[in-house]
Amino acid sequence: MSELRLQIGWDEHWNKEIEHIQLPATPGVHEITETLDWWQPDGRFYVYRTRGEAKVRNDGRIDAKIEYHAEDNEEDVQDSVWGTLILSMQAEDYTGRCRYEPIDDEPFEREWRRIADVLPRDLRQKRIHKRHNQISRDARFRLAVLAEDRQCVITGEKMAAVLDAAHIIPAADAGADVIQNALTLRTDIHRLFDNEFFYIDPNGSIQINPSKWAVSRYYKNLLQGAKIDARAFERVRPALAELGS
Repeated sequence: MSELRLQIGWDEHWNKEIEHIQLPATPGVHEITETLDWWQPDGRFYVYRTRGEAKVRNDGRIDAKIEYHAEDNEEDVQDSVWGTLILSMQAEDYTGRCRYEPIDDEPFEREWRRIADVLPRDLRQKRIHKRHNQISRDARFRLAVLAEDRQCVITGEKMAAVLDAAHIIPAADAGADVIQNALTLRTDIHRLFDNEFFYIDPNGSIQINPSKWAVSRYYKNLLQGAKIDARAFERVRPALAELGS
């Protein structure tokens, strides 16, 4: 099933709480059983169990209704507001407004933005950004990749504070900010990757760079012969193939 990935900024400045939602794109009625919430004060993700339904029409219109209930979620997040999310969009839309109806408060609207989820013909793109938009763009991109993998795809580390979004085709070489061109890596592993101490071959296997003699025994034992997570590999396979071509 093809899916659309959305981010919702629950605070107006997108700096406290961001919801990650995957919506189906194929016609029919589909159940939505969970969403993923990034909570900045704790620096971590929370999984919300939901009672949701998305109706996808043949013309591409999507109508989603997602209910959040305290009794469905054992792990409560501070300041959780239980209620119902209502969202309508066309499959080709990339931004819009959604409505949230709290159980014990007045309804309000928030902005949603679609995560780039269509692999460009060329994973290298011309990047022209205004500086004041770059920080928030980079932060949203990181959260999108972390939400996709939920852990370092090499070590399995799950602590969000030490996880980065690592471009496969480097940003310095105009690598695109799409989840098909990025993996979640532990911060130290990301630094080694960016400095070419190891590379990921087209089969998803880790290879130590023989020209980098300074790789410690610890990292050699950790990396040599390892493979990236299988689900992540399927997502980034075209980028790895292009990088290795």
